[in-house]
Amino acid sequence: MIHHSEFLFLLANVLPARDIYVELGVQLGVTHQRLAPLFARAIGVDIADCRAYCREFYQRTTDDFFSKHLASLAADSVDLIFIDANHERQQVLRDFLNSLFLVKPMTGLIVIHDTYPGAESFLNPDQCDNAWMAAKDIRKHNAVVESVTIPGVMHGLTVCRKLGNGGRHLHWKEGS
Repeated sequence: MIHHSEFLFLLANVLPARDIYVELGVQLGVTHQRLAPLFARAIGVDIADCRAYCREFYQRTTDDFFSKHLASLAADSVDLIFIDANHERQQVLRDFLNSLFLVKPMTGLIVIHDTYPGAESFLNPDQCDNAWMAAKDIRKHNAVVESVTIPGVMHGLTVCRKLGNGGRHLHWKEGS
C-alpha cells in the first residue's frame, strides 16, 4: 500500500502550477515536508504546534483559520489543498466548502484523506471517523466539482477538482 504523502507528491508534480499548497491537519509533518518544497508557498494548519514542520504555520482549528486568515489567500489562488484535520463528516464538509472558495478552477485540487477506510475498526474518531460520508455527500450534492475516491492509498483519498464556469470540463472549449 502506498503512503498518501507519496501519492500526493506524484499528484503535485503533474499540476500545471505549484504556487500555493495548504494542508489542514499537519500532525507529524510527513506529508507537509514532502510536498512543501514543490510549492512557492506552503501553509500548514493544525491545533497542535507543528511549526517545526512548516514554513508558514497557523496553530488553530480549521474553522478559525478560514474565518481569520481567508483574506491572506485570494479566491481561486490555491493549487492543492489537503484536508486531513478533524475527520468528522460535518467538519470535513465545512473544510471542503471553505477550500472550494480558494482552489483554482479547472486545475486546482482538493484532496481529502481517510475517505475509504479498509475496515469497520477504522471508523472511530481517532482514525477515519465518518469522513467517508463527506466524500459521498460531495459526489452526490456538488455540481461544481468532479471527484474520485482512491481506495488503495492508506485509508483512501478523495481527489476533487473544481470545474470552470457553468460546470465546464475543459477550460478552452465552449460547452465542454
